[in-house]
Parts: sequence; structure tokens; C-alpha cells
Amino acid sequence: MVSVIIISVLEKGYLLFYDIRIMAKKKQYAIGVDIGGTNMPCSLVDDKGKILRTIEKKTLPEQGADSLALRISESVKELLTYFKGRLKKGTILGVGLGVPGILDHKRGEIVTCPNLPGWKNVPIIKLIKQKLKMPVLMDNDANCAVIGEHWIGAAKGTKNAILLTLGSGVGGGIIIDNKIYRGSHGVAGELGHITIVAEGALCGCGNHGCLEAYASANAAARTAKERLRKEEVISTLREKDINKITAHDIFLHAEAGDIFSKNILFESGKYLGMGIATFANIFDPDIIIIGGGFSDAEKYLLPAAIDEAYKRAFKHVMDKMKIKKAKLGNNAGMIGAARLFF
Repeated sequence: MVSVIIISVLEKGYLLFYDIRIMAKKKQYAIGVDIGGTNMPCSLVDDKGKILRTIEKKTLPEQGADSLALRISESVKELLTYFKGRLKKGTILGVGLGVPGILDHKRGEIVTCPNLPGWKNVPIIKLIKQKLKMPVLMDNDANCAVIGEHWIGAAKGTKNAILLTLGSGVGGGIIIDNKIYRGSHGVAGELGHITIVAEGALCGCGNHGCLEAYASANAAARTAKERLRKEEVISTLREKDINKITAHDIFLHAEAGDIFSKNILFESGKYLGMGIATFANIFDPDIIIIGGGFSDAEKYLLPAAIDEAYKRAFKHVMDKMKIKKAKLGNNAGMIGAARLFF
């Protein structure tokens, strides 16, 4: 509570005193959880987007949804203990979840999720509420990431933004008129599953020729392995076990000067540019952000992507649209999940 005294002097010399009491705004916090296929970081976030503390546990999806809900609740309780011991003042509004896969927002369920095999129609919000007795909200993990980037990251200050997350797959999130766009059935933003090569490589979704099957980290590793097995190419990657080559290996060998590795990354960037051109023409956004672990190879991916996108998209759009690497890194999903409460 803050008191402000205002003194007013009238013409006849009288003094009037006004005591205006202003309620100081209570600091607000939320907990953001990013449920990945392997790890599940959980962070206490303030209403400015600052992460104050993070606890990370293994996802262990094979142990089932109830086990995962229990580990989330344990992480949240640890953060609540930290909050009570260190911060004390303020309010924790609830727990926001960033969940991979297709969600039913009305029912609070995970409908299906490729990264959590066997998970179908899982009432994840109900399971967590039973253990925590506090409000729980959720959204797709890529949606949470673009919400975070739009709030305090690379898309801050823009009205329309697209995020592409390049990892083992290709995810996406869409901001239109400063709001997340989920579509009529909550599935909008599956940008990795547009077809860019007719009858192309098999994608994890079951379709052929998806952007994910050509521009993801897994796709780069697959292409490198196939060519090293079949072609007489010169590459320092041959020093490794071909079956164990990863996109990170390709990046490291490209940095060391391996031409074959550089060409693999340039090719991934070319396919990424095909996707960017499509999204530029459909959405005409202010910015397209590239995030995810594979975006660390941006020095190879982005020049090739921009060059290809200019060949395929309207120049008028490309000249005005920005293409940037995401700013918040692996924290975007947690920050965006917490933002659901703010």
C-alpha cells in the first residue's frame, strides 16, 4: 500500500488534503514445464519472463502418464519450496505445460504424440491437478516456444510471427495479430508436415516428402549415412561409425573444413528455404524465427535457406520479412508455457 498526499491551495487560503491510497501490484509468477521426448525441465518464471530457478528430470515416457505427472508434481513442489524460502512475496498463478503432439485443449488431453510412444487421449491436466491442487494450462510445445519468443525474444514487438523449430523433427508455431493461432481443431502449426518432395522420403508421420524429412537434424544424419554407404565420397565423417553419425557430428566436421559435411548442411538449408518460401507466401509475417538444436548450424543453414526462399517466394514479401535465429534457445518453451498464465 502506498499513500500519496496531495495539497491543494484554494483562492481564499484554505488548504485541502487528499490522501490517495494506491495498492502496489503484487508480483506474479508461474511455473513453465517443457515436456520433451528425453528431458523435462521445469522453471519458476516471473511476470517479466525471467527464469529464477530450473529443475530438470527425465521424461521417461515408457513409464506412463501417471509416472510423468508425478515427476512434474515433484519438480513443482521443489520450486514451491524455493519460492517460499527465498521470494515469499507474490503469487504463483499456476503450472503451464508445453506438450509435443496433438492436443485437445477443451478436454485437457494429449490426443497423440510421436515423441511419447503409445500416449493417446491422456488426460494430462487432470492427472497433474490431482497431485498439485493448483491451476494447470497447456499448449503445444512449439506454440509455447513462439509465445516465449514473441513475448521477450526474437519476435518481440512484431504482430505476425512464425517459428520453425529444427530438432529431431520440424515443429512450428504461428502468431497472428499478436495471438497464438491454433486453428479450428487445435492442430494448426504442424509446419514440418507440408510436402516439399512428391513421393519423397518417408516421414515419421507416415507421409512421404515432408519438410521434416528433409530439413531436420535426423534428416541430415540420414542423408549423410546413405551417401557415405553408397557413394565414393571423400569425407572425414568416414572416420566415425557411419551408423552413429549425428547432425552434431556433421556440424563439427563442417566447422573443421569437411566439404561433404558442409554440402549436407547447405542442402538441408535449401529444403528449409522451400518451407520458408511457402510460409512467407501464405502468412506474410513480420518475421520467421528458426529455433531448435539444429539451428546451431545457422551459418550453413540460413544463407542457403534465404537464397532458396528468394527464388520461390514473392520478393515483395521477402524484402520486408525478417529471418532470424531464435533468441531464447532451450528456454523458449518454458517461458512460453509460463506466459499462458500472464
